[in-house]
Amino acid sequence: MMKVLNFLAVLMASFGLHAQEPCEFVIHETDSLGTYKETADYLVAERNFAGTATYVYFALVLDKEMPLLKMQFISRSKEFISANCLNSTSKAYLQLDNGKIATLFYRGDLSCGTSVRNQEGFNNNILTAYFAFSPTSFEDLMISPVALMRVKFASETKDYLLSSVLHSELHKSDFKPQQYFVDTLECLTTQ
Repeated sequence: MMKVLNFLAVLMASFGLHAQEPCEFVIHETDSLGTYKETADYLVAERNFAGTATYVYFALVLDKEMPLLKMQFISRSKEFISANCLNSTSKAYLQLDNGKIATLFYRGDLSCGTSVRNQEGFNNNILTAYFAFSPTSFEDLMISPVALMRVKFASETKDYLLSSVLHSELHKSDFKPQQYFVDTLECLTTQ
């Protein structure tokens, strides 16, 4: 039951947070270990096909002065959903419009996300992952839009085409995934 409540909280937060200003931190916590800041989740990919919906969200994180990209992969279907797991060899490759490739490195242990079956009979899987920027990728992402994202999971690789304008069926609004980093990375350098 607790997993269902957590899933619903994450899903509801995703519905409302996408409209926040790019540099507005929705989480800002400080303790004896340091400061943690996180921007609102932003939809960068959405696919609805044959009864299965998949969503990918980005958020920028500053954890003890280390800039990170939080990625959230959400899948929903009445059918069985196979888990995509991340491990220490997982990476995200971002193909930029200027021809360069920015590589981000997964920070974490083996993770396959959380699976929950809701009352309507839908299977849901949520995988949240944090990726570290390399210094050169951070600089490149600040000046060039992203056309394609490739994620190397533990047992497969998936490509996500990022559009210039995403008309979301879920949110009933438009997003600009290709411009996400150009528009928001400055948030991590000015904080």
